[in-house]
Amino acid sequence: MSTPLPTVRAGSRGVFITDKSFKPGTAESITLLTIPPHAANSPSLVKVIELPSASYACPKRVFVVHLTCKSSGRTAKEDLESTAELLFDFSDTADASDGSKPRVLWRMYFSQTAIDASGEETASLPGNVLLTSQPDTALGFESVIEEARSLFGRVCPDEEFLPTPPDPEDIIYEPDEVESLPSANPGHEEDQDMEKGSEDQGREVNERAERTDNDVLPDSSDACVTEEFSGSKVEGGTA
Repeated sequence: MSTPLPTVRAGSRGVFITDKSFKPGTAESITLLTIPPHAANSPSLVKVIELPSASYACPKRVFVVHLTCKSSGRTAKEDLESTAELLFDFSDTADASDGSKPRVLWRMYFSQTAIDASGEETASLPGNVLLTSQPDTALGFESVIEEARSLFGRVCPDEEFLPTPPDPEDIIYEPDEVESLPSANPGHEEDQDMEKGSEDQGREVNERAERTDNDVLPDSSDACVTEEFSGSKVEGGTA
C-alpha cells in the first residue's frame, strides 16, 4: 500500500521593479495592499508588498513590488496581469509615461508550488518522521507558528511551547540559592588571588632589599681607614 502524498498548493507570483512608490513621500516605508478580485477582475485576491531601498531589497531610487495570489490553474501572468495593469504604467520610456503610476522597469511572473504538510495525508507516516509545509502565498507567519506549535507538541508533549521568560526583577533568590549561584565573573576571584600573591612577593623583596642595604659597608672614598703596621698607626682619609 503506497503512502498518500501531502497536498500541494499552487500560487502565482509576480516581481516588479518600478521607478517610484505607490505612496510618494520623504520617508521610505514598506507598503502593503490587498486587491479584491472584483477591483481588478482577477480570479482571486491579490496581495501586494512594496519594498524601498531602506529595506535593503533594491538600490536607491527604485522599488521592488511583489504580487501574490492563489493559482487558478492558469499561468501566473494570466492570474496577475489585470492587477498589474491597474497598479503600474508599462510605458517603455519616462517621456511616454504620464507619471500617474509607478513605471515598470523590469518584471517577472512565475508559478510556485508548496507542500502542505498539515493535512491528514501525513498521519500515515512513521511517528519519528515529521514534515513541515513549504512557504505559500501568505505574507504573515500565523500558519507557520501554529504548525511549529503542533510539531513541538508531538516531540515534547509535556513541555510548554516558547514559554515567556520571567522578568529578572521578579526573580527572588533564597540565601542558600544566592551562595550557590556561580560568580558573574568566574576569573575575578582567581585574579584577586594572583594580585594578593604579587603584593606579598613584592613586600618580601622590599624587606630583603632593606636588610641588604643595612649590611653594606660605607663607600671607601668617604670613610676614614685606620690600619696598624708593626705597632705604628697609619691614618688615612679622603684625598
